[in-house]
Amino acid sequence: MQNKQPLGLLEFDRFSHADLQECAKLSKDLDELEDTMHFSLEPERRRFRHELIQSLQLQEPTKLDILDWVRFVDYRFSLTPLSSAGSLIEYGGRFNVGVDKLYGL
Repeated sequence: MQNKQPLGLLEFDRFSHADLQECAKLSKDLDELEDTMHFSLEPERRRFRHELIQSLQLQEPTKLDILDWVRFVDYRFSLTPLSSAGSLIEYGGRFNVGVDKLYGL
């Protein structure tokens, strides 16, 4: 991160252990900020829940024409390509990222 060399194909090879530790610290700081923002605002969301829902329900739906849309799905998930079951697992779960490793599949 302190390197002043131009970016290139081998950018990840330029990271030092200290750089990775700094990235991990910044990532943790961002996670803590997200938690603080989410949980500190939750009481307000609950307090105004009825008004928020009512406001959304009063809006006219937007028509959206999507042409040539596709979704790539691993063969084993092809019977339920739009399933949201993975979202119940963990962050990124809806894309089935890391589920095999997590559950030893």
